[in-house]
Amino acid sequence: MKTIEHPPIMDFYRNSVDVADGSGAVRPSMLQLIHGDKSIPEEIEIEGFKKQNDELVEGQIEKRPSRSHMEKFAPPPTQARVKFGWIQGVFVRCLLNIFGVMLYLRISWVAGQAGIGLGSMIVLLASLVTSITAISTCAICTNGDVKGGGAYFLISRSLGPEFGGSIGLIFSVANAVGAAMYIVGFAETVRDLLRESSLHIIDADMGLEGYLYWMQASIVRHSVGEYPMNICAGVSSARIFMAQILLETTCIVLMGIVFIGTAFESKMQIGLLVILVVSIIDYMVGSVFPPNESMIVRGATGYSLNTMFVNLWPSFRGEDFFSVFAVYFPAATGIMAGANISGDLADPQRAIPIGTLLAIGVTTVIYLATVWMTGSTCVRYGH
Repeated sequence: MKTIEHPPIMDFYRNSVDVADGSGAVRPSMLQLIHGDKSIPEEIEIEGFKKQNDELVEGQIEKRPSRSHMEKFAPPPTQARVKFGWIQGVFVRCLLNIFGVMLYLRISWVAGQAGIGLGSMIVLLASLVTSITAISTCAICTNGDVKGGGAYFLISRSLGPEFGGSIGLIFSVANAVGAAMYIVGFAETVRDLLRESSLHIIDADMGLEGYLYWMQASIVRHSVGEYPMNICAGVSSARIFMAQILLETTCIVLMGIVFIGTAFESKMQIGLLVILVVSIIDYMVGSVFPPNESMIVRGATGYSLNTMFVNLWPSFRGEDFFSVFAVYFPAATGIMAGANISGDLADPQRAIPIGTLLAIGVTTVIYLATVWMTGSTCVRYGH
């Protein structure tokens, strides 16, 4: 075992004058380091030497722009991203996504087919399914830091990115199909209201709608050799195109709202929520007033114990429990609307559980109230 260190190398410690030839070592100048072994003549004066050094230094150093120039072309400072709380970011969004055309077009149908009792079971069963999903989502949100990505991030953190990507893609397609269903329901409802009021977008008979229909019929005639079966529909064709015009216009308006940004969309949803709340209040208050003759002909009786007892039990016509449940269930979805913007929430760990569960509770109560109010004020089969 060696215990003595190696002696230092003496070449590192000798004097600069201690060289082999005895002539003494000379430290190279800056110009010699730059230009190699070229020696500087002794006759160059000090001022000239400084001037040469200044030229070399200026040639090697890159000129920087002035501060005013940098400030002029600097990008504008970015504003802080808008963050939402649990009311505007989760609760309101979930309400708007859960409530839809089913509330206005199919709740009365559910009460008529399944009755008040079984219809209430359908509403509670759908809410139970969505509540279990919401509780699972809340467990993931409160079990760690939640970042942007919505359902993809939540599923990827628990099941892996493979499942998160595939389920997130399916979820996106489902949202697109759901939006299309809501737009179609809105367009057809507005069309029916315009027909009842004898109002038309262009012309009742032909106009632009009929012209568009004849263009379509001509294309079909040129392609398959014969006109479509409903070529003589006339007014019906115009009504179809009236619904298409309403549908496409609504779709363009909604796409414009989405493309503007999340902040503008959040402001617009407050207006939509006000319209939704006013419509629900109008329905509840209107059910208290006695029906007029036209409403009586259509089956409205006002609040009546006899009507409620008759509609208490199911009376399926061409349907069963599962088919009615399948038609109603889309009315209970939309609970992931708040979690989908997890990156825009100020405190997603707190906002997502509170907003989602509260939205499910409020919508369930309103759906149940609608089933009972409809079953207590209308007969099943009006004229």
